[in-house]
Amino acid sequence: MPAALLYMQQKKHVSDEQIPRALAVGGLIGNLVKQNASISGAKCGCQGEVGTACSMASAALADLSDMGIDQIEYAAEVALEHHLRLTCDPISGLVQIPCIERNAVWLKSLCKHWAASEITRGMIKSLRRQSTSSPIRVSMV
Repeated sequence: MPAALLYMQQKKHVSDEQIPRALAVGGLIGNLVKQNASISGAKCGCQGEVGTACSMASAALADLSDMGIDQIEYAAEVALEHHLRLTCDPISGLVQIPCIERNAVWLKSLCKHWAASEITRGMIKSLRRQSTSSPIRVSMV
């Protein structure tokens, strides 16, 4: 999560004042997972550790992008669901090297997904502006 927030500061010029709220939003997601499942890589593998971290960072980035609560929740959910049933289940309660490598890989993927969500959000706003200025008519043929 810190790397994702640093990325936002360096590339998107997010201010220091915006970071605590994003950390709190990400922390809320982490707490939801901890209370209802586990955040332990040793207990449930990558989906618990890396999946939760990705979900937390995704929610934080959505908050920094001024997305609404529904969009923040959806960003967190999609990030977590993409880590379900990963193959590196813990062996004898130990976290394996592939889990550590996945932390770096998911950050790159997270940044790409955030950029795609920004593009999609822009397209939706554009469609909403068009629909309010000229109603869409559908004809039955």
